[in-house]
Amino acid sequence: MSKKDYSSSEEEEQEVTTNRLYVGNLAYSVSWQDLKDYMRNAGNVTYTKVLTDYYGYSKGCGIVEFETVEDAKNAVSELNDTELQGRRIFLREDREDFKSKKRETTKKEQTEGKKIYVGNLPFSMNWRELKEHFAEAGEIERANMLMSRGRPKGAGTVRFYDEESAKKAIKMFDGTKIDGREIFVKYDDFY
Repeated sequence: MSKKDYSSSEEEEQEVTTNRLYVGNLAYSVSWQDLKDYMRNAGNVTYTKVLTDYYGYSKGCGIVEFETVEDAKNAVSELNDTELQGRRIFLREDREDFKSKKRETTKKEQTEGKKIYVGNLPFSMNWRELKEHFAEAGEIERANMLMSRGRPKGAGTVRFYDEESAKKAIKMFDGTKIDGREIFVKYDDFY
C-alpha cells in the first residue's frame, strides 16, 4: 500500500471536510486509549473507538473524532501510512453518518433494490475506481470495497440513488471483465 493511496496527496487532504476519521489496519491489540494517545500527535482528540465484533474482538479498525476539521486534516497528513504497534495504519474521512442512528432501523428500506454486490474484483481496486467504473449506470450514493482483517476480499458494494440505476448496472456489467477478471454483479442480499 503506497502512501498516495491513503490521503497523502493534496487532492485527498482537501476531501477531509469533517472532524471524524476512519482508521484502518489497526493491530488487534490496539485499545481505544492507545488509539487516542497516538492520534493526539495530530491534534485534540475528543472521541475514539476501536470497532469490535459481536464477541468484543477488535475488527482492526476504528473511529477518531478531533476537536476541529483542521486537526483531522493534520492527522491524515501526518499520521497516515505510519506504524502503530507494528502495523502500518491508514486514515481517511469517515464516510458513515453516525449522528443519524435512525437510519439503521430503516436501512433495508433505504437500500432495497438500490444496492448491488460486485464479486471477483481485482484485489488492487479501491472504492473510487469501483465508483468510477459503475458511474455509467447512474448516480452513485456510495461505493465500498469489502475487507477482511485489513486485506481486500476482491468484492465490493455500490449503492445507487435509485433502483433503475442498480438494475441497469447489473445488466451492463454482470459477466464483464476488469483487469482480466470476470466480475459478477447482483443485488446485495445483506443490508
